[in-house]
Amino acid sequence: MKTLIKKITFLLIIMTVFISCSNSRNSENSTEEISLIGKWKLIEARYSDGGSNPPIWTPITNGYVLTLNKDLSFTSTQIIECINGTYTNLNGKITLLYACGNNTIPNQFIVLSNSKTEMIIKNINCIEDCADKFKKIN
Repeated sequence: MKTLIKKITFLLIIMTVFISCSNSRNSENSTEEISLIGKWKLIEARYSDGGSNPPIWTPITNGYVLTLNKDLSFTSTQIIECINGTYTNLNGKITLLYACGNNTIPNQFIVLSNSKTEMIIKNINCIEDCADKFKKIN
């Protein structure tokens, strides 16, 4: 009986270690996949008119480019007068602080999905179903 209890305990310990190692590998891969660092180009937008028709993705010609750097600085071609600043990332809520002379202009959005090649965001101020789709360009 003692031998059986020891074997079961040993098996449970081995399974716990195996599961723990498996989860940590998945977490590392997930972190790598959801990295926002890089150069992103707006390629499609989806905006609702508030009506009964569901919004559809619309291709964007010459979309703006957003570059997020590791040092929490960014550059963007969205606002011509203000092309850089700093950003924060708190649990998928990104705040861009555009440096415009002596002022800063905030822009907040939520990351709806992200992969190594594509990012979909929603502006915090958007009430209806809306989103912007970016393609990683480097």
